[in-house]
Amino acid sequence: MPVVVTDLKYRQQRELQIAREKERTLRRLIHTERLASLGQMAAGIAHELNNAVVVLERNTEWLRNHLVSTLAQQSTAQLGYFRLGLEKGRWQSTRELRQRASTLQQAYGLDAETAQRLAEMGLSPERLGAHSGDVGGWRRKCTTTGNWGRRCATWLWQPNTPPTWSSR
Repeated sequence: MPVVVTDLKYRQQRELQIAREKERTLRRLIHTERLASLGQMAAGIAHELNNAVVVLERNTEWLRNHLVSTLAQQSTAQLGYFRLGLEKGRWQSTRELRQRASTLQQAYGLDAETAQRLAEMGLSPERLGAHSGDVGGWRRKCTTTGNWGRRCATWLWQPNTPPTWSSR
C-alpha cells in the first residue's frame, strides 16, 4: 500500500506541475497577444499621423515655392535671407536657437522676441555684423548717435520702406 500512496502522490505532484506550466504558458500567450494588439494599434496611429505629415509637407513645399517665386519677383535682397532661413533656420535644435538668440540679444541689444526671430532665420552674429543697418528688411537704429551702427536697440520688419522709429 505505501507504494500506491507514493505513486499517487507523485502523480498528483506531476499534474500540479503540469497545471502550473500551462498557467505560465497561458499568461505568456495573453501577454504576447496584448503586445501584438498594442503593436497593431501603434502601427495604425503611426500611419494616420504619417498621412497628416505628408499633407503638411506637400502644402509647405507649395508655400515655399510660392514664396520663393514671389520674393524673386519683388525683392531679391530678401530672397537670399529667406533661402538662408529655409536652409538653416528650422534645422537647429531648440538649445542652439536659445543660445543664438541670447548671443544676438546681448551683442545687439535686441529684445527677446526679435532676437528669437533672427535666430530662427539662421543668421549668425558675424553675418549680421557685416551689414550696416538693413538686413533684408530688418532695420536697426543705433542707440548712441542716432545713425545706423553696430550697437542697435530695435529691429523692425519694414520691407522696401525707409526706416521709421518709434520710442519702444
